[in-house]
Amino acid sequence: MMDKIAVQKLASHFNKRVYVYGAGRQGKFLFNLLHDHVDIAGFIDTDSSKQSNGEVGIPVYGLDRLHQDKDCQVLISLALPLKDSSACLDVLRLLENDYGFTRGVSLYTQSDIFESLSDEEFVRVYFEMTFDRPINLENPRTINEKVQWLKLYDRKPLYTDMADKVAMRKIVEDRVGSKYVVPLLGVWDSFDDIDFDQLPNEFVLKCSHDSASYVICKDKVTFDYEYAKNRLEKALGINFHMYSREWVYKDIKPQIIAEKYMGFIKQDYRFVCYNGDVKWFICAIDWADVSRQKYQAYLTDFTYLPVKLKYPINPDYNFIKPEFFDEMMDLSAKLSKDVPLLRVDLWEQDGQIYVNELSFYLHSSGFFHFEPSYFDELLGMGLVLPKIQGGSN
Repeated sequence: MMDKIAVQKLASHFNKRVYVYGAGRQGKFLFNLLHDHVDIAGFIDTDSSKQSNGEVGIPVYGLDRLHQDKDCQVLISLALPLKDSSACLDVLRLLENDYGFTRGVSLYTQSDIFESLSDEEFVRVYFEMTFDRPINLENPRTINEKVQWLKLYDRKPLYTDMADKVAMRKIVEDRVGSKYVVPLLGVWDSFDDIDFDQLPNEFVLKCSHDSASYVICKDKVTFDYEYAKNRLEKALGINFHMYSREWVYKDIKPQIIAEKYMGFIKQDYRFVCYNGDVKWFICAIDWADVSRQKYQAYLTDFTYLPVKLKYPINPDYNFIKPEFFDEMMDLSAKLSKDVPLLRVDLWEQDGQIYVNELSFYLHSSGFFHFEPSYFDELLGMGLVLPKIQGGSN
């Protein structure tokens, strides 16, 4: 049963007729969640087949409806709740610019209304929205449920430092040695602070406080400085914690760091550790090329796990144990000591292993649809949660 206070918080944003943009699974969830408290007049969807069929007993309109009924509010339903996600920005551009109405219609994203929720309220609402069932935080069984439990109740200041791409370097140096850290070229609070004359011709810029905000420079003459500035400055303004309430990111100081460019990385190894023991790992093949990237999962004895993890899998892929594999296993165990769940991302270049990232909440922050679905519970079985009284939101 959804928490009534959380539902009331979400409903309080609306005081006019509401249209839900998107008549898919998540749009239907929002309708079912809010329709007793909000005057929902219908769905808006560009899919003509949905317009003809209707959904959950209410009409589905095309965009023209918003020209006819401007005294309304629109709730945009998307898989990612953050209003600064690229998918959400595309919809906002369509509604506000390309389609021509900017007045009268009030636009809300899931992020706008979800920001009013506490971390636990968000987890409960978004988990049910994702999996069509309530979460069991009292007795979590699946890996997704246990990830949510850890986000809410296992909060140590050390974890923030481990997730911080600046502070993490000192932790890696202290636990396993400085040779495993990619050479650092500089740290700045803003893009305009960077003195590019002091950087080599090749380098990587990335943000300290999030995931995947990076740009690669292979030639300073042809480097797109404007694109890099827009991408990184935008990321600096986002608290990554708000994506899915990954607590470890909440208090990281947003900074830009420059690292030595290490060349093309063909394979990335991601070791999933439960309480300091490596339980399974992912070999990310063609890691630097998203169009070709594949995730292959294995137990530590190299038993293949036929589970799809975001990217396609290749059951016929012939995984050969790399000569540095045992060293990677040892590094992962040392870096994950006293942490219930940690993914240690490593790669090798010219015979040297480097730590790329320490990640706390596995795939999609515990909102991941495993294929086949039974892997959700199977991978959760070996994860023993710490005994903690209560929790903090």
